[in-house]
Parts: sequence; structure tokens; C-alpha cells
Amino acid sequence: MEETRRRGVPPKGTLIGPLLMVVCGALTRLFLWRFLMLEPVAPPSDAGRLTHHDHRAADRLMNERIERP
Repeated sequence: MEETRRRGVPPKGTLIGPLLMVVCGALTRLFLWRFLMLEPVAPPSDAGRLTHHDHRAADRLMNERIERP
């Protein structure tokens, strides 16, 4: 039985693992490239911005904190 097997040829199972890893890596790169490079950037929202009154209050608090030792 072993005499019919050719020497130097790896079994099919040893080729499937590395091939699967290459394909998964290529798909991951394609997905990340598309997600990071092609998707439009969302416009900035006003949720993190302070109003004029909030700025004045924050400045007042910071000045009080600096003046007190």
C-alpha cells in the first residue's frame, strides 16, 4: 500500500490549512480596507460642543480653582 504512494508529495490535508489562512487573511484585508478607506466619514456632531454659557461657567470654575491654593 505504501509502495503506491508517491514520495515527495504532501498529503492534501497539509495544503488545506495554509491555503485557508491565506484566503481568510485576504478577505480580512479587503474588509478592513473597504471599511477604513471607502466608507464616508460621518460629519461631526454638536453633542460634544459646549454652549457659550457652558464655556463661561467652565472658565469661572477654572479661575476659582487656580486662585485657591
